[in-house]
Amino acid sequence: MIVKAIKTDRVSPSREPLLTFLDRSITSLKERSILVITSKIVALSEGRYVSKENRLSEDLIANEADYYLPQEASPYGVPLTICDNTFVARAGIDASNTDGVYSLLPLDSYKTARDVRAHFVGRFKLNNVGVIISDSHSTPLRRGATGVAIGWSGFVGLKAYDNVPDIFGHCFTTHTNVVDALATSAVIAMGEGAEQTPLALIDDIPFVEFNAASPTSKELKFFKPTLETDLFAPLLNYQSLKKGKEKGR
Repeated sequence: MIVKAIKTDRVSPSREPLLTFLDRSITSLKERSILVITSKIVALSEGRYVSKENRLSEDLIANEADYYLPQEASPYGVPLTICDNTFVARAGIDASNTDGVYSLLPLDSYKTARDVRAHFVGRFKLNNVGVIISDSHSTPLRRGATGVAIGWSGFVGLKAYDNVPDIFGHCFTTHTNVVDALATSAVIAMGEGAEQTPLALIDDIPFVEFNAASPTSKELKFFKPTLETDLFAPLLNYQSLKKGKEKGR
């Protein structure tokens, strides 16, 4: 697998169309490759940001999160949230590399991934190409940020091992989370600081099953278990979580 981060122009909250920015930044794309786009530049292109003059109030957090714990519940003073089945601090609201604003999460990352894929399939006359919208997040009981996919299109996100024998003939039931693993590999290549590389191309990935579709609602329902049915549900005191408000994204 080859992961290459792409240096781009600085991205400011100018409302430049995302496809215009991508066309300027991506000059070629190979068959059976995956383009990874950081959620921040998607959000900035959508106008999904607020002024830094606005305090990160509980109201703003509640508007952006599916579930949240108030800031005072965190020993580090950081609002802890769940957004679209992802543990994330501050509901993904971020002030780094945003030129004076707080960026929010994109409106609909799955639609964005689908639209970007269709655009590049047409532009480069490709059949098999994937798109991931990535974000950084913290994993419980681990320090540091890794990557997570908050939207994707063009390939199968989970590889099933249902009743597949191992090297000793033992059958088991599990899945490899292909899409989040790819997002993590891209995020580490893109960096978290002043690298100015919000895009990455992943090539030489024979283990990825490409298709021309985006994940269906049925597939996403399986991919994202509920709080109550998650494997680690017994460890989660989800009764103490507050439910977020209906939001625009």
